[in-house]
Amino acid sequence: MAPESTAGEEVTIPLVGWQLPAPPALPASRLAPAQAPLPPPAVAPLAAIAVGPPLSTSGASGQGVMLVTFGRPHLTGTDGQPAYHGLLSMEIATYLALYPDGASTATLVDRLLPDTDPARARNQIHQGVRRLRDACRHTCGTTITIDSAKGVYRLRLHGAARCDLWDFQTALDDADHARDDDERTAALGRAVHAYTGRFADGIDAPWAEGPATTLAQQALDAARDLADLLADHDPAGAVAILEQALLHDPDPHAEAAHTHLMRLHAHTGHPADVRRVYHRLEHRLAEIGASPTPATTDLLARLLRPRTPPVR
Repeated sequence: MAPESTAGEEVTIPLVGWQLPAPPALPASRLAPAQAPLPPPAVAPLAAIAVGPPLSTSGASGQGVMLVTFGRPHLTGTDGQPAYHGLLSMEIATYLALYPDGASTATLVDRLLPDTDPARARNQIHQGVRRLRDACRHTCGTTITIDSAKGVYRLRLHGAARCDLWDFQTALDDADHARDDDERTAALGRAVHAYTGRFADGIDAPWAEGPATTLAQQALDAARDLADLLADHDPAGAVAILEQALLHDPDPHAEAAHTHLMRLHAHTGHPADVRRVYHRLEHRLAEIGASPTPATTDLLARLLRPRTPPVR
C-alpha cells in the first residue's frame, strides 16, 4: 500500500534500492485468491488472463512500451527504459492488470487505501488515475489507456504495448495447450523470460500478497519444467534457467527446486556448484529455523561421491 499523502499529491521513490521483505506464504493456486472479507470485483482466473497482445509485434505502434508488474511496478517507454513509477498510480495500474474486468473507485479505495478516510481516499484514487493517464499519454501515447465506463476503470493495451503479467499468463496457457515438446519449450521460455521478479514488489498490501505467492510458484514450476525439457540436450541451459529462477524466488521452502539444480550441476560435472546450491538452501532454511531434509542431505553425499571408473 502506498504511503499516505495529502490529497492531490503523489509520492515517487527512485527505482534503485526499492526492496520489501517477502510476504507470508499463502497456498498457491492458478486462481486469483479470494479477497475476503470485502466482496471482490468480477475477475478472470489468473491462468485465463490471455488478453495481452502477441509477443512478436515488430513495427507495430507502441513497440517497447510495457506495463511492468514483476519487480517494482513501472511503465517503460519506447526505449525500453523505466519512464514512470508513481507509487499510487502504479499500484492502481498493477491492480487493474491483475483484474482485467476492472474495478470501481469504491473497490480501489477498499483494496488500496483501506485505512484512509473514505472521502480523502476517493480523492486520492481519482488523482492517482489522472496521473496514471497523464503518464500513459506522455510515456506510451495512446497504446496504454485507462478506460472508464459505468464507474468501472479498466486497463487497455493497444498496438504493440504489453503487460508482463499478461505475457506470463498467456505463455503458461500456451504451454498447457502445446502440441509437442518444441511448442511447450518455446512457451515455457516466454513465461520464464516474462517473470523478472516478485509480483508488485514494494506494494505492501494484502491484495497483492496472495497473487504474488501464486505467481512466484507458477514461475518456479515453469522453470523446473523448462529445465527438464532442456536437460538432455542443453544441460548448461537447464542449469542457468533454474539458477535464475531461484534468484527470483528466495522461498526457503523450494527444496525440490534446489535438489533438482544440485542434480543438474552433478550431471554437468560441477561438484563445487552442488555444494554451493546445498549451502544456499541450508542458509535459507536456517533463517526460518529449519534444515534440509535427510533425503536432501543423503542426495548431497551421493552426488559428491567419487565415481568409480569402469572396469576394463
